[in-house]
Amino acid sequence: MNKSTLIAVAVLGLLVVGVIWNQRRAPERGITRVTFADLDVASVDRIEVSGKNAVKLNKDGKLWKVESGKEADANAVTRLVEAVPKIVSTDLTTTDSEKFSELEVDDEKGTRVQVYAGKKELADFVVGKSGKGGGSHVRVGDEVYTVKGVYSSTFSREASSWLERKLFADKVADVNRVEIARHGEAPYTLVKTDGKWALADASVLPAGFRFDSDGANSLVSALVNARAKDILDADPGVETTKLDETVDTFAFDANEGEGDAKTTVRREVKVGTALEDKSVYARVSGKTDIITLAEHTVKSLRKVPTDFRDLEIIELDKEKVSEISIVDGSTRLTLEKQGAEWKVANSSAKIPEDFVLDPTAVIRRLSGMANARATKVAEGVTKSAAGLSRPLATVTAKLDDGSKVTLAFGKAVKDEDRDMIYVSGNIDDAVYLATEWTRKNLAGGLDSFKKTEAPAGGMDGMGGMPNLDPETLKNLPPDVRASLMQQLQQKQQQQQLMENLQRQQAKKGAE
Repeated sequence: MNKSTLIAVAVLGLLVVGVIWNQRRAPERGITRVTFADLDVASVDRIEVSGKNAVKLNKDGKLWKVESGKEADANAVTRLVEAVPKIVSTDLTTTDSEKFSELEVDDEKGTRVQVYAGKKELADFVVGKSGKGGGSHVRVGDEVYTVKGVYSSTFSREASSWLERKLFADKVADVNRVEIARHGEAPYTLVKTDGKWALADASVLPAGFRFDSDGANSLVSALVNARAKDILDADPGVETTKLDETVDTFAFDANEGEGDAKTTVRREVKVGTALEDKSVYARVSGKTDIITLAEHTVKSLRKVPTDFRDLEIIELDKEKVSEISIVDGSTRLTLEKQGAEWKVANSSAKIPEDFVLDPTAVIRRLSGMANARATKVAEGVTKSAAGLSRPLATVTAKLDDGSKVTLAFGKAVKDEDRDMIYVSGNIDDAVYLATEWTRKNLAGGLDSFKKTEAPAGGMDGMGGMPNLDPETLKNLPPDVRASLMQQLQQKQQQQQLMENLQRQQAKKGAE
């Protein structure tokens, strides 16, 4: 081989090496660039993170696991892998190694990430501290770039936070049966029929008991979506955990697969004794790890059938209300619906000259009344003893047919160190306990219905349009009419959202 041929081969070899080295930092018209945009995230099966929070992640079939063999949090790993192709930048910060420490991309302070597909290295970079304008400093080789949308917290996490804490991968919608077996209590089963949860054997309930399907659904959701507070490195032993025959067992059946391949699988978690911090030892069937569950998680599961009492106080069709009367001590207020508008009919408080009634406040009040919930039944308390024979406050809705629905508030009382109040409605003759918030929210006087200044960008206090009849828009240009109609629809959606929030607040206030 002559000299010129050898030189040509050597040059070709250097070019190949250069292409490989620069494929992630290809120069574009003199611009230095780093990019992992072409990385195939589906091919990644091994990740090594070095630095303050070192971890090794390996893909085992469809599951990601940490080095110890414990299942990794799939969402956390996915966020890490998907963040790598986002490392694309031409914003070269420095090539001066003396500045690496300051930017926290050196070996001591930086978070080094190596991504592999089999034995092939797909990416190797170091993430440092945040840069200006968002994102972080990223070092590849000897070059440091500012990369937007990439943050060290995606790659550097405490070891325990890489672990999968969700007990089950199933969805609530796929669950059709739940079995509760508490130690020392009669077991019971919840079944779902036509989308609603009910007791498989309702005979265990007292006569006249109103079962709350939503309450049962809350237990199902708490079970299926339960997350471990901690995953222990070692089993403390049955004498400590009490995960023996004295456990509480919570199980459910879920559909798995599609079409003809659909099967029903059983999931189960056993709950033992509590720790000093009130978390509770537990174990999921089919898994060897001992975990702990937070106190509130276990409390949401340890229910007996009578805990699913429907605590609605009022039965009211708010669309048929023509008058609202509020009495609170010496305060009196009556609102009447005249046509499609609400007006103040009577008020013990002087009506200011600048007073304008807010119709959305009336709608919110009716929604709050219709969704009013108690915290519990006041067992053994008579209406007279509760102060409901002569209530301190009442909210009465008069319907189109002349009938009336009244929510009455009696004496204040302490219940488990909470300020509560006795309350009764039209749904039954029971005396209930509700929060003081319920009374303040529903028995507010004239000021609570006053229309306030609309915030910037809004005309009705909600950022929407004023009440407009679409018929009045017919003569407007099509594009203007379409825009206004869209805003009207958005207002309706906002109103629905307000009602949903009102309902959630009522439930929260009852908890």
